Amino acid sequence: MMSTELIERNGLLTKLEEWGVKTNTVEHPEVFTVEQALPHVSSLEGMFAKNLFLRDKKKKLYLFCAPHNADVKLNDLSKLVGAPGGFRFADESVLYEKLGLRQGSVTIFGLINDRSNDVKLIIDENC
Repeated sequence: MMSTELIERNGLLTKLEEWGVKTNTVEHPEVFTVEQALPHVSSLEGMFAKNLFLRDKKKKLYLFCAPHNADVKLNDLSKLVGAPGGFRFADESVLYEKLGLRQGSVTIFGLINDRSNDVKLIIDENC
């Protein structure tokens, strides 16, 4: 369980500004698939990523980021990174507990809330 308060959206934007990171925020409803997200971001420059919050058989947690059009095979990915028993999607309650996020809003920026470093980040080489 997190012992400190979550850094939510406005707090994250403030931190990024303090660190000199320029941002461009696009408001849109929560989305659960790349297909649902594309109409909201298709006019932006850069790469659009899919973010998958996963767990293995031993309940270790992973956040996998890949290009939005990547064909991700969870079984192959789990073998590649040595995750025992394959990958499955982690429960939304765990997503909120560890990263302060809900389904439909998974982002790499949620790692700012993983103060116990329980979530292993995996980034596809094509990102």
